[in-house]
Amino acid sequence: MGAIRATKPRTAESVNITQSYTTVSQSVKRDGLLGRTRWFYLGLTTVLLAALVGAGFGFVLLGSSWFQLLIAGALGLILTQFAFIAH
Repeated sequence: MGAIRATKPRTAESVNITQSYTTVSQSVKRDGLLGRTRWFYLGLTTVLLAALVGAGFGFVLLGSSWFQLLIAGALGLILTQFAFIAH
């Protein structure tokens, strides 16, 4: 069997692409765009916890009702957001 893809020698264009990436990467790091945003995630987690507690209270207060399906949908959205944060 032959090669899966043909290999090509390096050209000036491929070297320029590498240099362009390096330049952009250095400028992003220099400007601090990859810094952590701890306060944002702390605030988001606080809001999500409040929403989770509120949905739990709503679930209990509604009792055995079809309206609990609405709360279940809200819980699905809230828990998905927690999954995004944990990821």
